[in-house]
Amino acid sequence: MRHSITIGLVIVLAAGIAHAQEAAVTLFGIAIGSKFTPNHDYVFVQENTGTLYYTLRRVTNTEYLLQGVTVSAASHVVVKVDGRTASGPENVCHRMIFETRTQLKTRYPRLKERVDEVDGTAWHLLSMDRPGCFFNETAAGMSLRVPCSSSFMLHCERLSNAFVIEASDTEYSKQARDEAQTIAHAPKRDHLD
Repeated sequence: MRHSITIGLVIVLAAGIAHAQEAAVTLFGIAIGSKFTPNHDYVFVQENTGTLYYTLRRVTNTEYLLQGVTVSAASHVVVKVDGRTASGPENVCHRMIFETRTQLKTRYPRLKERVDEVDGTAWHLLSMDRPGCFFNETAAGMSLRVPCSSSFMLHCERLSNAFVIEASDTEYSKQARDEAQTIAHAPKRDHLD
């Protein structure tokens, strides 16, 4: 059985982001930065600080065991899309990384790749800046203008050899963090009056 994958990546305009000149990326047909409304196809899994995580009841790509989406808890904007295959032979996972890298670089020719090895796992980061898109970030008391960057992270899990892919974008991750911080600092309502 051939284990090639087709991830169905397309560029879609990110709705509601007026200053973005170029759209973020998509994975499994879900655009990073788009509005997400869960329907009967999705199962709620967990809530993290400022985000909600859902998985598909039935995967849309049969190569995967799990396909998920992380959205901002406040605005329901897609922050991250991910997928994971079942456990298998190490060579199959490495072939999937190679095939996926090739597909991504064909679809998004401006992707730059960096590989970092951490505790025996090679993490493949493929990223590209989105021209004309910036956001402000404060670090050490200084306001910095940070370019928006879309990225894909690929790796083989260390013990199971499952292939894992994640798609995200710095602009929408920042938006989710800001929304979570706003909610955390909102005045508490007095429920006794």
